[in-house]
This record gives sequence, C-alpha cells and structure tokens, in this order.
Amino acid sequence: MKAVSYFLLLSMALFLLPLACTKTLVSPVSAIATATPTFTPTVVTAAPITISVTSSNLYSVNGTAGPAISGPITVVPGQVMVFDISNNPHPLYIDNGSGTCSITNQTTFPYFYTISGSAGTMYTFHCGIHGICNGGSTTCALPCSAMSGVFQVQ
Repeated sequence: MKAVSYFLLLSMALFLLPLACTKTLVSPVSAIATATPTFTPTVVTAAPITISVTSSNLYSVNGTAGPAISGPITVVPGQVMVFDISNNPHPLYIDNGSGTCSITNQTTFPYFYTISGSAGTMYTFHCGIHGICNGGSTTCALPCSAMSGVFQVQ
C-alpha cells in the first residue's frame, strides 16, 4: 500500500511540477500602437446644368425661362454642361477659359461639355448668330452681349 501511495504522490508531483514552474510574466506596455488613419477622397459630382433657348432667343438655365443669363453660372470641375438648343440650332461657341473659342460652330444638340478648368476659370458661351463677344460673333473673349452666358469654376 505504501508503494501505491508513493506512486500516487510521485505521479501527482510529476503532474503538478510543470504548473509550479510556470510563471506568467507581466510586463508594462512599452509603446501603444496607434492605427494610421487612411483617407478616401470624396468625389463631389454636381448635377448637370442644362442650357436651353427660350422662344425669344435667350438662353435659360435648367428650364427656367426668363431674361438672358445675367451673371456667371457656378460650376465645379467635372461637371457637365448640357446645351440642349435643338429648338434653335444656331451655332454654339464655347470658350476654353482663355478667351479663345475651343468649340466653334457646334450645331448638333444636345451637346455635352465637361468642365475641366480650375477654380476661378471663366468660360463664355454664345450663339454665333445672336451673340457677339468682344466685337465678333466668332470670338469668345469677354465682354459678350445678346445671346450669351458665362460659367465660372468654383
């Protein structure tokens, strides 16, 4: 019986020995890791602006009939201008922001023009028959009169 008791004690000692020798080390945190934020750019896309012609040969904005466009239309880069003047298919001229017509004699409508200039860029547009800019119907430099308009990049 003593042999069995010694055997049980020895077995228990061998079983408990690893537990007795195990020590949990607790060390202070030397540095706290912080996540580096990642930023995803937000793309702001403005709705297209539609320029059309009223019955009195004046441009209107987004279907609002009325007097000629009196002030600059505010736009953002990437915004689309839709020239839907099929009821008066006179030639359309659009300035590229430098006073030079980059679109000339456009007579197929609707015509889609995407704004690509930077903030402050001024674009002019006018009718080649009813609009005159800086002394000539095929010139896009300001000032323009009659059937014309300006959009400015924000």
